Amino acid sequence: MNIMKTGNVNFIRAAIVDDDENFRRLTFQELEKHPQIEYLAEFSSCEKFWRSDEKDNFDFVFLDISMPGLTGIELIEMMQIKNIKGKIIMLTNLDSEDTIFKAIKHGAVGYLWKSEIYSIKDTIDVVLNGGAMISPTIALKILNSYRAEENTEPSETKLTVRERQVLEILAKGLKSENVSKEMHISVNTVKKHIRNIYEKLQVKNRVELMSAAKKSGII
Repeated sequence: MNIMKTGNVNFIRAAIVDDDENFRRLTFQELEKHPQIEYLAEFSSCEKFWRSDEKDNFDFVFLDISMPGLTGIELIEMMQIKNIKGKIIMLTNLDSEDTIFKAIKHGAVGYLWKSEIYSIKDTIDVVLNGGAMISPTIALKILNSYRAEENTEPSETKLTVRERQVLEILAKGLKSENVSKEMHISVNTVKKHIRNIYEKLQVKNRVELMSAAKKSGII
């Protein structure tokens, strides 16, 4: 699906990269309301975006993080290496500090909750005026992370993006099978991540894990 407009306005070409068809459609509907949007394209995976001949031609890329195959973080790392200039806005439900920092480090200029999709027009306007947009709740999480940094053990900062995602889902009280389904990875891979998490946080059971994660601000 795409839209095109004509005229003398400085129009914007934008891409939506998300494996959730319903959310892609919602994002599309919100973006097409912006008067400067000229062209919109949808991609259901990072791989499809990366294979597209258009990937160098977008002014904005609205990108989910947690997707099967290549993640959004991996995609923006690839875009940075290839010097692809599209402005990246992360639209996600993940709020781990590690994920946020990596997204910003590799060039994201916006980080919004998916529930805040209705404010996406304001995000575009802020970025067009040279600014960046981060949800207030996410900005607060970043501040709290800096404040807690001195009290964080080195081992607690070594969790990978995937391990943090697993931990965030476990914190909801879900089992390995649920984590597997939600992250689209095998149960064996989930269990491997869990073993690594236990070792890095130096815990022996789920109760100790949740306590250590909350104490360090990971969840």
